[in-house]
Amino acid sequence: MDCRITVRFYRKVVEDSVTRLALYDGQPNYLDIIVPEACKMVRGELVVGCRYRSCYLYRLPINVRFRIYAALFAHDGSALEIGRLEHTGIGNLQILRTSHLIYHEASIALYHSLSYRRLFLRAYGPYSADLLRRHPKSLPCCRSKEFEVNLEYPCRNEHLNWSRPLGSVVFLIGAENRRVALHRRWAFSEFITALKAAEPLHIFSLTVVVTENWNLPGFNEKDLVNALFSGAFKFLGKLSFRGFTGEERNRLCHLVHALRDPPLKIERNKTKIQGPGFSIWLCECFSFSFLNP
Repeated sequence: MDCRITVRFYRKVVEDSVTRLALYDGQPNYLDIIVPEACKMVRGELVVGCRYRSCYLYRLPINVRFRIYAALFAHDGSALEIGRLEHTGIGNLQILRTSHLIYHEASIALYHSLSYRRLFLRAYGPYSADLLRRHPKSLPCCRSKEFEVNLEYPCRNEHLNWSRPLGSVVFLIGAENRRVALHRRWAFSEFITALKAAEPLHIFSLTVVVTENWNLPGFNEKDLVNALFSGAFKFLGKLSFRGFTGEERNRLCHLVHALRDPPLKIERNKTKIQGPGFSIWLCECFSFSFLNP
């Protein structure tokens, strides 16, 4: 049996002076995010496509151009390890060297594509935190002046929204080697501290997987829960715990339930008991955090 704990998060909705709990909206379609974002900075003629341009990409409507970018940058839920990028590339980056405008357009597609990958972290620290927040920078040739006759059309980078909720993230804590596990735990603490220095990282699905030596002296279930709910993350869907023993899962349930905020529901494995003329499901633990009065 797959022994895990799933914590589902809810948002408070006020309707007719009545407050209720509702699930967060799901992750929007990739193209529905990147195309409107690019339209903020592209000239009107290039939104619909300009057949007089020498570059054939500019002759295409913007939604067609972004389908090309989408084919270059994976956004299919495939795994990508963060913090060890020398082992896993993030896509074909040659398109970024095509032209100034295409650099900006393709950068938008690349930036948001990471939201649609399954990000795996076992190398932590400030560097990994920076990778999760990093966004494309302006080029030295970017213009920021207002439009004037006979001048190149200025870049509108300031109109772009460089924020993205991550679709799926997996944290691995612990290691077979005690020294590696200890260094990983220290780096995880630095990682959380670095994330807390800015706005919370929005995540639809976070899975915490532990292995041997994850709870060396000085770090236990309470420290893990405190780190996850310290303001470093904003959960938009669910949080899962895997690899814990039954006793550790019980402690996690009590610690998470004691938070009371944000509103959440804790789910654990169900066991089916069947007998002559009846069948029932028993849940190990079920709790719900109600609205505070």
